[in-house]
Amino acid sequence: MSGYRANSAVFLAMERGEVEGVTGSWSSVKSERPHWVRDKQVRVLVQFARTRASDLPEWPWSRTL
Repeated sequence: MSGYRANSAVFLAMERGEVEGVTGSWSSVKSERPHWVRDKQVRVLVQFARTRASDLPEWPWSRTL
């Protein structure tokens, strides 16, 4: 197995400067690193979901089935 095994490991790698981004769950970011959201340390590039996240109205959204 290669890469990181859990979101928390990827988030720690981001804090260490080992990686510059991640694809994954917005709810995970909000729950595991709420200070990133509060302090605007995270930038959402696009959201892929069945419905648009109500707290991300200004970010591009691609509907997935």
